[in-house]
Amino acid sequence: MTQEDIVILSQLLDQKFEPVYTRLDLLESDVRELKSGMSEIKQRVASVEQKVTELDQRVASVEQKVTKLEQKVTELDQRVASVEQKVTKLEQKVTELDQRVAGVEQKVTKLEQKVTELDQRVAGVEQKVTELDEKVTEL
Repeated sequence: MTQEDIVILSQLLDQKFEPVYTRLDLLESDVRELKSGMSEIKQRVASVEQKVTELDQRVASVEQKVTKLEQKVTELDQRVASVEQKVTKLEQKVTELDQRVAGVEQKVTKLEQKVTELDQRVAGVEQKVTELDEKVTEL
C-alpha cells in the first residue's frame, strides 16, 4: 500500500465516519441540552419541594388551630348544656313560684272579701251604736 492508497483510504474512512461524527456532535449537543433541562427540572423540583414543605407547615399550623377550636367548641357545648340545665331548673322554680303566687293571690282575694264583709259589719255596728247613742241621749 502506497502513500496515496493510505490517503485515499483515509479519505474514504473520513467520508464513512462523517455521518457518525455528525451524529456524535448532535448527540453531544442533545446531551448538553438534556443536562441543561435536567438542571432546570432539578431547580423546579427543589422549588416545588420547598413549597410543599411550607404548605405542610401551614397545614400543620391550621390543624393545630382546628384542634384548639374543636376543644373550645366542646367546652362551649358543655357550658351551654350546663346553662340549659340551670335555665330548666329556674323555669321549674318560676313555675312553682307562679303557682304559689296564684295561691297567695286567691288567699288575698278571700281576705279582701272578708275585710269588705267586716267593713260592712263594722258599719252596721257603728250605725247601731249611733242609734243606741241617740236613744240613750233621748232618755
